[in-house]
Amino acid sequence: MATIIIKESQLVKLCETAMDLDIYVQPVEPMVPGTNDDLISTLESLRDRAQEILQMAENNVKIREEGKREIYRIFDQFMKAYEMIKYVDKSEN
Repeated sequence: MATIIIKESQLVKLCETAMDLDIYVQPVEPMVPGTNDDLISTLESLRDRAQEILQMAENNVKIREEGKREIYRIFDQFMKAYEMIKYVDKSEN
């Protein structure tokens, strides 16, 4: 068998692609109307406020360190939730 040498960044990209492909081959669960309405509303509100803060930062509005730390903390929590949702094992359902 031949040896294949790849960079670490290529391995990371390959793993991400494999996880994305796994998501697309999972059976689609029928959507119950209204199931995610509150989540959609919350995510839209989050997006709007994040956009507003982004524009403030781009316009060099001074953002206090406490505010920045809170945003970083919230981002870490958001990424945990994102990974739980995106990479959930469909066989558990």
